[in-house]
Amino acid sequence: MFDIDWQRPWLSGFKLHGQAIAKLWQDLGSLPLALNQYAQSGLFSLDVDVRADEERQILPVDGLQGLPRFVSQAHLPAEMAYESFICDTHCVPTRENVHDFFNALCWFRYPLTKAYLNAQQARAIEQLGSAPSRGSLRDALTLLDENACFIWCDEQMWCALRRHDWLSAFWDQRAQWQGVRVELFGHALLEKLCNPYKAITAHALLVGPAPINEGLDDLKGNLDAWSDTLMLRTLGTVNLSDKPFQALPVLGVPGWSMQNTQLSFYQDEKVFRPMKLDALNEGREKRRARP
Repeated sequence: MFDIDWQRPWLSGFKLHGQAIAKLWQDLGSLPLALNQYAQSGLFSLDVDVRADEERQILPVDGLQGLPRFVSQAHLPAEMAYESFICDTHCVPTRENVHDFFNALCWFRYPLTKAYLNAQQARAIEQLGSAPSRGSLRDALTLLDENACFIWCDEQMWCALRRHDWLSAFWDQRAQWQGVRVELFGHALLEKLCNPYKAITAHALLVGPAPINEGLDDLKGNLDAWSDTLMLRTLGTVNLSDKPFQALPVLGVPGWSMQNTQLSFYQDEKVFRPMKLDALNEGREKRRARP
């Protein structure tokens, strides 16, 4: 069906659910059926009770343990937007492919954040109606859903990343990465990383400098619930229309590539582009887009 190396470090948090669902998918021959069956099984627990009341109210009330149901793509009416259908029915149209498999895994790990994004997307669609432009907010929400990651790091490292001072962020501060947390969220990003290559770049959002174990006592040790809650709170503090993302070449994360133990890995300006070069390329792309 497909081959995923679950030993990849960026998949460590997806491995438990992913392997079990992949096995069910293979046995049942239907990804939506496998997802719904797994959600109802004793192998999965969303631990909704560890989240604050005001946050867990975002979750679907008639889903599977707080998750939406997963249905065949054929259930999506041709005239209805995908995001609107999910918001109205609490059902996620799902195709038999790896892209939608990772989308579902993100629902299992980060249901609050996924539900919040879906509600924002549906609202943006409702406001824009049949306008030809998707609008800056909807563009940003789609970018976040498809290609984002969330990062916990200190101000010094975040400032280096923002300056595109890659050698400082990844090399000079290499030891500090032991206390950094990177959570991949975009399902298209996860799909691309099934066949990783050096230039894969995520759109990162800073959550904060919190150490990895902060707040875990209150959440009964549930790391996914902790991450999901803080990711949701982060989205409530930023203006997504401004696209407050930072480029993060994900294979630059120490421990995520055997090759990045060499300084020369980060000296490749085709991937680790200086700020001026990045701004120049962005300007060229904007000029090409003009009518």
